[in-house]
Amino acid sequence: MYDFLDRPVASLNVGGRVLVWATRQWVLSAAAGRCPCSDVGPAFHHWGLLAGLSQFQLMMVKLARHSREKMTFCDPACTCIGESEALLLELFCTMRERGDAAFRQTAALVVHDRAVTALATAVAALGRALESREIYPERVQRDDVLRDAWRGKSTGG
Repeated sequence: MYDFLDRPVASLNVGGRVLVWATRQWVLSAAAGRCPCSDVGPAFHHWGLLAGLSQFQLMMVKLARHSREKMTFCDPACTCIGESEALLLELFCTMRERGDAAFRQTAALVVHDRAVTALATAVAALGRALESREIYPERVQRDDVLRDAWRGKSTGG
């Protein structure tokens, strides 16, 4: 999660930016009493992700109803990644990098036990849709940025 927290949204790959925007828009729409899928659907269509829209909806409902602590998402126009958004990106990266078992361990810290399986199913399915478009969210490489900054300083640049 700390690979993402407080980083610029612009530092994410396309999939990460789509996911952050969609979660923010979903929360905003739900709070306003609108159908969240109607508001995020056009973006899913644009990116060829309609197959993942129902899984995105399921993921967001599970997070909204079963999270162990209140999750808060930034306004869609906010330029930095907030805590809940960073956590969600971390869940996707955990699923891809370490698999279902590691995902479930992490997810159990985020949602109540009864929601872990549904959340895992939704993230895996949405992840497949993102992967099929080659836009799966990826980690921001902070180490590369720090290493490059250090190299620049050490060479007098």
